[in-house]
Amino acid sequence: MIRLAAAALDLADRGFAVFPCRPGTNKPAVAGWPDRATTDQATVERWWRRWPDANIGHCTGRTGVVVIDLDRDGDKDGVASWRDLQRRHGPVPDTLAVVSPREQGGVHLYFTAPPFYVKSTGSVLGPGVDVRGSRGQAVLPPSRRPEGLYRWANPGTPIARMPRWLVALLRPPPPPAPVQAVRRRAGTHAERYAVAALEGRAQDLAATTAGRHSALLAAARYLGGFVTDGHLTADDVIQTLEAAVLSTGYGNKVRASEIRRTITDGLAYARQDVA
Repeated sequence: MIRLAAAALDLADRGFAVFPCRPGTNKPAVAGWPDRATTDQATVERWWRRWPDANIGHCTGRTGVVVIDLDRDGDKDGVASWRDLQRRHGPVPDTLAVVSPREQGGVHLYFTAPPFYVKSTGSVLGPGVDVRGSRGQAVLPPSRRPEGLYRWANPGTPIARMPRWLVALLRPPPPPAPVQAVRRRAGTHAERYAVAALEGRAQDLAATTAGRHSALLAAARYLGGFVTDGHLTADDVIQTLEAAVLSTGYGNKVRASEIRRTITDGLAYARQDVA
């Protein structure tokens, strides 16, 4: 539909990293969407020429945005939970919001991302209050579901900064020591984004209790893209991921040389991805 294609181009021009979703759903139409979501007009035009009735997905975190998804589903009422959070912690500024057409309703609140990695989580802040942070997904108007259209609750309202209490609730534990050294060195926006990605993957690995080999390989492969772009060094990735994995006690089961080999394999796969 011309309306969806034009909207996708306009949203990309406004700085939203978009990608196509299957018509009437929030299911991505392209593989690897967290890395392929873009603001590039030519890419967006090509996608919607191929899928003219595709819904408009948005990869949160990519362009400095975090979405608080207030979901109403069954016994979970994110809107009520959000009101309760404000009663306990304080008010929230007016900010850009999207209303879901789902039968029970729902609201997506847009905030500028804080200067640290925000993990995408479900109902951690309260029942039905989901966080769409790094590599998270939201759907933008005028995308449609069988129940109707997504719509802006307050068109033209700027995206607000998070209140301090929300920043505090989302702040992760201190990163491994290697990340702190890399962070001090980061100068450009791209380098700071790379460090945030490094920190986030390290935190995910430190919390992983099963499938650690696969998780480590995937993390190294993803971060290898930043090495290829020159925003991280291979040593940054190796030392940080090693520290994160060893903090879980994984080193008691697997030799350190095997852990390092898994990381270097992931970095090698990343180089092949761009070859």
